[in-house]
Amino acid sequence: MPSRLIRKGTSRMEPDTPTVEVRKETSTATAGGTSAGTETPETLKCMDSKRTERSRRAGLDIATRIAATAAVNGKPQAAHKHLRFASFPQRDPDPKLEGPLTGPRHFMSQNTLLPRRRQLLLQTAGLVALPAALLGTARAADVEKLRIGYQKSSTLTIFLKSRSLLEKALAPLKIEVQWHEFTSGLPLLEALNVGAIDLSADVADAVPPFALAAGAKLTYYALETPSPLAQAIVVQKDSPITSLTQLKGKKVAFAKGAGAHYLILEALAQNGLSIRDIEPAYLSPADGRSAFEGGNVAAWVIWDPFLAAVQRQSGARILLEGGKYSSYRRFYLAATPYAQRRSDVLGVVYGELQRAGEWIKKNPGAAAEWNAPLIGLDAATVEAANSRRSYQVQPIDSDALAEQQRIADKFTQAQILPKRVVVADSPVWKPA
Repeated sequence: MPSRLIRKGTSRMEPDTPTVEVRKETSTATAGGTSAGTETPETLKCMDSKRTERSRRAGLDIATRIAATAAVNGKPQAAHKHLRFASFPQRDPDPKLEGPLTGPRHFMSQNTLLPRRRQLLLQTAGLVALPAALLGTARAADVEKLRIGYQKSSTLTIFLKSRSLLEKALAPLKIEVQWHEFTSGLPLLEALNVGAIDLSADVADAVPPFALAAGAKLTYYALETPSPLAQAIVVQKDSPITSLTQLKGKKVAFAKGAGAHYLILEALAQNGLSIRDIEPAYLSPADGRSAFEGGNVAAWVIWDPFLAAVQRQSGARILLEGGKYSSYRRFYLAATPYAQRRSDVLGVVYGELQRAGEWIKKNPGAAAEWNAPLIGLDAATVEAANSRRSYQVQPIDSDALAEQQRIADKFTQAQILPKRVVVADSPVWKPA
């Protein structure tokens, strides 16, 4: 007699998936036949199939719980392993099963149920893992990036960077520090102006007026006290030039908008000349040295550590020291929106800069040994350069701002800046 397919109630594990029980009618006792209730091979196979199905459900249920727990605990690999354990291999349909639902489309044995279970398992694990993923995203979102720009002469900032001191000090505030190196101060503040960085390491006194003239929204937050001997005008050791007035009509190299720019401007003015009496060659420190050593410029206006390097390595002769014409303070600045929002971060950075300066001045030999390989110079050259820097970090004061205004006015009068800058309009951050 043909078999009948009887649709049972839905299972507890999968309320939307019907299961199918196959029953084979048995014959009554006959001579030479089977006795009533004797299990035929078809019946045994069906019972084995049901036992296998129950075992699989139990395995799937356990594997699901293990996978879900692993996902919540942030262990996606472990979750995946248990999901693979839960995905039992499929078997081919039994051709002996007959009935209205046995076609390819409607065959509802374990063979077609297992792929759907796998799909449900993956969906369930995905939903369970979603909070863990969201937690990971939230943790990443909680960490705020602090982008700091510096240059080769930013000794204190390089000290903090090399020893990860800011990273450690800012960790309680959930701040991640990113570092960006620039060739000189003006491009550094241009990056600050356009929002590419948040804080600037020290730049020379002439740099902020140039950035302010371009409309930059900057906040002064610290300064290094004057280092007047840390910049100078140099000539070749065998140059016939012995006075500043002899530079008239000659090519002089310096970085535009740097402290060196103000030094040559002021030195010329105090010797009866103007910037128009020389041929300016606006060059970065690297290009300036190349032009200087190649004999393409008559003089070079430069600051430490480049000054110490060209003196010791090329025998350059100082034509004019900077002390008489410029005090050479160095300023630390922040993007004003950042300074307004994260005064706490500025406080931490300020304190670390002060400690770095104190250590370098108290340990000149060790500081030179530490810094030399980082900036590609020998320790003796670095120590010579450091000896001319104050490295004394202090809050911004009225004298410093007054000098900033004088420098800005000098550039405006020389028609180098397009408009007058009012330094007092810029915010000043003060430590607590």
